[in-house]
Amino acid sequence: MYLNQYSRVDWISDNPEELNYWIPIGVSPVFRYMKYAPNSPGHHVHYDAPFKNPDNPLIRTLKSGVLYLTTNNCNTRFVYDKQGDIPFIDRDHTDWDRPATSIETYSSIKSEAGDCALFDHQVAHDVSPNDDPNVRIIIRFDIIYQAIGRM
Repeated sequence: MYLNQYSRVDWISDNPEELNYWIPIGVSPVFRYMKYAPNSPGHHVHYDAPFKNPDNPLIRTLKSGVLYLTTNNCNTRFVYDKQGDIPFIDRDHTDWDRPATSIETYSSIKSEAGDCALFDHQVAHDVSPNDDPNVRIIIRFDIIYQAIGRM
């Protein structure tokens, strides 16, 4: 994956040679099992952050994954945060204190059992209200990448 200053992931911090060509090398062993109550409110807009290997920061997570274990009337929503034209190092990745409005949402993925979503860590996203009488269950995970060169 070729990355530049406008990419949606933190590839540049702790990267003194600014290596910008990264390849996937595995799945993080950290899985998060998450349950959302029936008829629960939505969750605020946030940005996932990378985990850097403490021994080699050129190995880090860059993509988030969500495996949907239940089918619910609930969506992972991707939000337009008006930062696409700003270099990554100048963006504000502070969590919002509210869910996104429908106008701010540009795409969504419905919770369908067996489906899996992968997306760049620092893409703004939230979870819509679970307007469903059933518990929503997901497994959240990350994809590990390694910098291998400069293009």
